[in-house]
Amino acid sequence: LSCIRELKAQSETRHIPVIMISARCDGTDIAAALSAGADEFLPKPCNPKELAIRVRSMVRLQRQLERSNAVRGEQSRALGLLSDFSRGISVADSLDEVLDRTLATTASLVCARRVAILLPDEMRGQLVLTRSIGIDETVSSPLRVPIDGSSLGAVFTSGEPLIISQP
Repeated sequence: LSCIRELKAQSETRHIPVIMISARCDGTDIAAALSAGADEFLPKPCNPKELAIRVRSMVRLQRQLERSNAVRGEQSRALGLLSDFSRGISVADSLDEVLDRTLATTASLVCARRVAILLPDEMRGQLVLTRSIGIDETVSSPLRVPIDGSSLGAVFTSGEPLIISQP
């Protein structure tokens, strides 16, 4: 029990799953092992097949936990970015500042090296590349997309969002 407590007390080893195997297996002994930090308890003599099943189960649970933590970490990162974005645009003084913040936040959220914002021209006949990151200016400055007949134009007129990711 002291070994389990020591393992669980150290930051380097507390994540290591512990299966306690003991000949002392009344309810008090099992409760003491679990209270000390054991993840599983098996009585002696130990059935090797049951031990293998428990180990596989613990490995599977550990992997699921790691994936879940990674997802939560990414969700937390995204929420932080969106919170900062909301605060930033609420005090923005100009459309240029809103566009710059939108571009930077989008690039960070989707981990993209190239992002573009297209807005309709005055006549609403073309989408004009207004801001971009990672797109050569010789390509981006003359870029105009007709609203009629193009997939981007169809997205614009439908009002439905579309994200196109290209390598």
